[in-house]
Amino acid sequence: MADFSEKDPRTSTSSTLENKRDEYTEKKFDSGGPEVKHAEEQTPLPTEVDDEEERAQIVRRMSQNALNAMLENPLAGKSREAVIRDARRFARDHGMEEDAEDFVKGALVAQRPDDFENIPELTEEDKAALRYEITHKWKQPFTLYFLVGMSFL
Repeated sequence: MADFSEKDPRTSTSSTLENKRDEYTEKKFDSGGPEVKHAEEQTPLPTEVDDEEERAQIVRRMSQNALNAMLENPLAGKSREAVIRDARRFARDHGMEEDAEDFVKGALVAQRPDDFENIPELTEEDKAALRYEITHKWKQPFTLYFLVGMSFL
């Protein structure tokens, strides 16, 4: 991950953060996507180990790997074509064929949210809307904030 320790985070500018994000994105996605390593390729299975302590350590590592896999972006390891195919299939299966291209755009952005500027399917209007969402993340209707506040009471 990118090292943000160069400046005090309270004084960082958005351009500094964007530059760091761009460097991170280039490193992560230049090779065609993030490298996925499977636990079974790295360590033996617990049933293959005789030592109880070593077996317990392997089980703990495998549990942590499973947790990390659940928290990761499920689309990150898929190919671009597979994401597009799945988005179109989802729209078709749920009777929303007229919105299939919107599902494709959404799936591609969900796959690589930090690199939406380089998605050719997005129009300039789509990119402007995403930029606005990034720079104005707390801009919501007052009614929504009122509802959340009332829910806490």
